[in-house]
Amino acid sequence: MGFFDVLNKDVETKDLHANNTLRTHYYRAEYPKAKDTILRYLSQNNYKVKNVDDTYGEILVETSKFYMVISIRKMTVIQVSIDVKVTVFSLIGGYKPIKHVKELYDYCDKQLTFVGVGLQP
Repeated sequence: MGFFDVLNKDVETKDLHANNTLRTHYYRAEYPKAKDTILRYLSQNNYKVKNVDDTYGEILVETSKFYMVISIRKMTVIQVSIDVKVTVFSLIGGYKPIKHVKELYDYCDKQLTFVGVGLQP
């Protein structure tokens, strides 16, 4: 993590992000299983799910301190990618957005079959 990461209020994961923590994660799982795993994580942390859109594969979470958009994309029949966008409602992020992304990815890594990070076929 760089020095200026402490200032970021919002972060978004992508395949070729400069910060390895914020790279897209790929899993060997079907879409429903990945979605259920994420919804279980959100439920365990008492995060309020505002909307689940199966058409676009997005889950919107909103709390009093932040909001999060989780995108689940089907890469193949048995492989999905998960991207996250987090925005905190404070003047300075203080690594909180990165912490939320890391916690979600850590949970998914334990529950689903992790394939890799970044550009995967």
